[in-house]
Amino acid sequence: MENATTEEIETINDVEEYIKQYQEFDNNSFVFRYPITKALHPVNKDIKRINLKNLKNRIDELEFFFDGAEGKLYEIRDFENDMIRYFQDTM
Repeated sequence: MENATTEEIETINDVEEYIKQYQEFDNNSFVFRYPITKALHPVNKDIKRINLKNLKNRIDELEFFFDGAEGKLYEIRDFENDMIRYFQDTM
């Protein structure tokens, strides 16, 4: 993150907060997949409904972020490799 802009750092912080919220709500990756435990107890008695449209939108935002981050990392790697080749050729 040493070369990240202020906007990128804010976005990373937002993504981290999203992930923490998911982890708090569904620490074992169980709540969104199963309505009951193996012992036949409700997974989350307190929540009656989950806004699936909102959940989908938040997941889409995370996917967009990670796709963009992956692209930026590939660009950085390609640039570094180009610089290595350039300086190796000039020596």
